[in-house]
Amino acid sequence: LHSVMLPGASPSHQHSAMRCWAGVLMLAAVLCPAALGAASPPQRTPLRASASPALAEASALLWQYDSLLGWASRLFDTDKRQALTAVYAWCRRADEIVDSASGTPAEKLEQLRQRREDLASLYRGEPHDQLDGLLLETVRIHPALGEQLFSAMLDGMETDAAGAVRYESWAELERYCYCVAGVVGEMSLPLLGVPPEQLTEAVSPAVSLGNAVQLVNILRDIGADAKLGRVYLPREDLERFGVREAELLDVCSSRLSESGRKLVEYEADRARALIAEGICGIELLPRSVQFAVRAIAELHLAMLAQLEVQEYDSLSKRVRLTLPAKAAVIAKLAATSALAGGDSAAASMSL
Repeated sequence: LHSVMLPGASPSHQHSAMRCWAGVLMLAAVLCPAALGAASPPQRTPLRASASPALAEASALLWQYDSLLGWASRLFDTDKRQALTAVYAWCRRADEIVDSASGTPAEKLEQLRQRREDLASLYRGEPHDQLDGLLLETVRIHPALGEQLFSAMLDGMETDAAGAVRYESWAELERYCYCVAGVVGEMSLPLLGVPPEQLTEAVSPAVSLGNAVQLVNILRDIGADAKLGRVYLPREDLERFGVREAELLDVCSSRLSESGRKLVEYEADRARALIAEGICGIELLPRSVQFAVRAIAELHLAMLAQLEVQEYDSLSKRVRLTLPAKAAVIAKLAATSALAGGDSAAASMSL
């Protein structure tokens, strides 16, 4: 949990979001392991045998770049594990373009454009290679994994690859949060076993929670992003509170001004509201993951509480939760669940 539940600043925000959901899987396994086993509904048609070489290649990518998510994937039955691996491999290969230390922004954008063309070919039933073929098999089993979800991820990657980051309004920043985190929550729904008839209702809260996770990451990393020349907070909000962009880029500053701290407080309240929206949808999830997703929400609320303790200044000091603090959040949530229903997985229904 120390390294997963609250991922730090990374060139690849999609990768951070995937690690966050790895925490969901690991918590779910601890609290209700049988629910993630072979007996868990719904039953899916297994991937065809000809996909095995591709699955081996995808699994190698998973274990090479994120062994933690690899261990988490073992908590699923075979079909879910294969689906998760196929999605991860696609994301990882696109991430490599953005994360690469070589290549100009223009070159990276061209490579991402090619990946977008490959994606379109995949959804026409003409995969570019065997890894794309593996994803094609997966989306045929999970039709809710539409092309628009992967396309949105590419939108977010293009933003990061382009270099300088600026947003005029919350609507623009919200779109970015969706592309790098909210979409991961949406993609996770069918993989976590949400039945098709509940997907439409479950999407909005899942996206809200994902967007909140990204916004919290932005708020805790203002100083780290400043070193990269990035300002994620919307210009319209800076103007509202009379904050100059130069202040958010001043890594030598001892602390944010009073106006700057009020700006961050305003954005933190926005994140709290998004988390509340996400919590409202937890009852739509399978029982096996409800507690884990609530833990994600509570840990990020705790991060916002720590930000408040620092008087909303993350320019001079990055916001962190200690391992004991994270453990305390989980223990409190588990105790509340036990008091509510005597069983963590069942009690999470009432959270």
